[in-house]
Amino acid sequence: MIHERQVKAQRANVNAIRDSLTPSERLVVLDYVSTYGLTSKKFNFLVALVFKRENGELSHEFHDFIGDPGVPHDAPFTRWAWEALLAGDVFKGVTKLYVTTDCGSPFKCYQILYFFSSVCPRFNIQVELHFFAPSHGYSLCDAHGGALKRIFSKVQSQREEGFTKATELIEVVNEYKAENRFRNRTYAYHFQLPPEEKMYDEYFPRSYSQPVVPRKR
Repeated sequence: MIHERQVKAQRANVNAIRDSLTPSERLVVLDYVSTYGLTSKKFNFLVALVFKRENGELSHEFHDFIGDPGVPHDAPFTRWAWEALLAGDVFKGVTKLYVTTDCGSPFKCYQILYFFSSVCPRFNIQVELHFFAPSHGYSLCDAHGGALKRIFSKVQSQREEGFTKATELIEVVNEYKAENRFRNRTYAYHFQLPPEEKMYDEYFPRSYSQPVVPRKR
């Protein structure tokens, strides 16, 4: 009962944030989804659901970061997908981000918390984190991920050929976009981790015991 009340209270709070967004704020819901090719290769992708208010209207869009088989859904994946979002135009003019996700290790860990603490001084964007209780239920990320999985399965069956790399999944998403077959704006990206020697830095330490040494400019 306590857990159920907690989940309801958290969901009501996030919905209130969504409904009261200003034009310079965004609500971002994160979740990982996995899908398999007919070749049994496993693809992990991070779904970032972004709510925003423009001209008084609330809307949302999906940003999908799809990794090649073998790329794990972990903290480095989360960090570098965020770097891509922050480097582009997705949050142009934004002054505050509300980020909500579950308590899984790809999200709620020392490295990711440390990374988010760097966003404000680096990008002048405040970040407010909200972590859902375990077993928090279904979200639009799950629905979107499920829809993509069905599309990928259908296309592979039609082609009688399994996907072997992320770019093939992205091509399918782009084909569906070109045909206006998505109800919401959807963007797919080929996620690639940086080399090991560049994966960890002053914004993303390898562990809580690692000294944080700024890189030379």
